[in-house]
Amino acid sequence: MTHADLGCQRLQQLPDSVAAEVLDAVLYLEQKQRPGGDAPERRPGSAKDQVWTACLG
Repeated sequence: MTHADLGCQRLQQLPDSVAAEVLDAVLYLEQKQRPGGDAPERRPGSAKDQVWTACLG
């Protein structure tokens, strides 16, 4: 029996609300495995004039 088979068996025994959380976790792990994911490309200086910090003193 494969890990997928065991996972399906156990998943079917869970309440729907918990199974939904498991699905969210699986989707997160799939996204994490994709090269680049959905994150935009980061470039130095791309937030210029968009971010400020308060001076304390």
